[in-house]
Amino acid sequence: MTRNKKLGMKKNNKIKITQILKTAFLLTFILAGFFGLTRNVYAKCTFGVNFGSDKSTVSYSDSFNLTAKVTASGSTADCGNSVLVSLEMACASAPSAGGNYCGQSNQTANLVNNVASQTFNIKPQDLDHANLLANSTLNYRVTIYDSNQSQVTQSGLVAVMVTNIPGLFYHLPVSVSFSSNAGTFNNGDKTDVIAAASNLSSLNSSIKNITVAVYVNDQSKPIDSLNVAAPSSDSYSFTYSNLVINSTNNFKNTSNTVTIKLYQSGTSNEIGEGSAILQAQGIGAAPAGPQVSIQSGTYATGTEVSVTSANLPAGGTVTFYVNGTKFDEVSVDDEMSGYTIKVDDQNFKLGSNAVTAEVYNEDDSLLKGNITVGTITVGSGSGATTPPGGGQTSNSTTTLYNPIPGSDNLTTLLVTIMKAFLGIIGIWAVAFIVIGGFRMVVSSGSEEAVLAAKKTITWAVLGLLAAVLSFAIIAIVQNIIGVKIQ
Repeated sequence: MTRNKKLGMKKNNKIKITQILKTAFLLTFILAGFFGLTRNVYAKCTFGVNFGSDKSTVSYSDSFNLTAKVTASGSTADCGNSVLVSLEMACASAPSAGGNYCGQSNQTANLVNNVASQTFNIKPQDLDHANLLANSTLNYRVTIYDSNQSQVTQSGLVAVMVTNIPGLFYHLPVSVSFSSNAGTFNNGDKTDVIAAASNLSSLNSSIKNITVAVYVNDQSKPIDSLNVAAPSSDSYSFTYSNLVINSTNNFKNTSNTVTIKLYQSGTSNEIGEGSAILQAQGIGAAPAGPQVSIQSGTYATGTEVSVTSANLPAGGTVTFYVNGTKFDEVSVDDEMSGYTIKVDDQNFKLGSNAVTAEVYNEDDSLLKGNITVGTITVGSGSGATTPPGGGQTSNSTTTLYNPIPGSDNLTTLLVTIMKAFLGIIGIWAVAFIVIGGFRMVVSSGSEEAVLAAKKTITWAVLGLLAAVLSFAIIAIVQNIIGVKIQ
């Protein structure tokens, strides 16, 4: 019985363990399903967007960047791999979050580590011109859509102010006429130029003043201009008074095109243009422009070079340049008559020096620039010459190479040779004294040999004395011929 009881107990224990394992497995399955179900029910991907501009103010001809940075919170399975970023610009008539939007640009941005970034480059000059004029402050927002094209978030408005905006059109319609009804104008006649513009009310409110510029024929610069306040009415006439018909104002003996251009004052933004044909006759040659010159040539340092001039403006100034560096500024009325350019070491270099000039009117406006005045060549030593009109006679100079340094003329050369010769005498004197002494030692009592040796020594001593006195001899020669040798 005891053995059977034990077997029964073991069997019951196995059943209990099996039931426990089955129960635990069932509970694990139920719990896993529950958590999976609750995850699918409660899991949700959320999106956030950070939207801004790299500039708060931008010029009409410049550009700016709008960047939207999207952040997703959730798994890739829930959030997807990309988002659609839709950029919208608020219409000028309703620049608010609830207003109308006049432009839209859609770009797809990939989500990398749950972050996506999209940048839009905006050029104001590419926008609708009328809308831009009506509202110089641009308002933008972005709307974010998920991969299922469902809107998930939207940014607030970002404002960018645009400056230097031209008119409604690049060229407002401008009609040009003349106050005189003469069919053909003669040289010296005068007339008013009348420019009538329309659609002025469409100009941007930032345009406070208008520059009226007058051009004749193919001029790149206006012959004159005037500034007027921007009118508040839709139509307005601008009048340029007393336009003189002559060659100075670029008129010719033919049909001439007179053009009026309107600019936003202080800028190069053209806001209107118109032209008319004017017939002219009897137009003479244009008067010669300002002239400034010198006699080009070689000059010694310290020379004053005379300047000649003609057709200079009263009350104006002339600015001189040497090798491109400003040298002097001279008043036409007070200083130009008899003006000279002094050749010095500070402004002129050895060799060729280019002298140029600029002529300015009384109001400091440039009349003519980069006038070639002449060339001043600065010579070396006493060989420098001056051409006629400079106060010196021109000479031809030939320079030869001197192989002996320190001797620039014949006298100095002779003295140098004399000094070297006396030095050689001294060396030979010492040598012959030694030779005479040696011959006396080896004479072996021969009177003839001793006498010959004494004569050698005597003459050698005299030569040595001459060599020692060589400096005294050179000094005497220097005093006689007036040459100093170092």
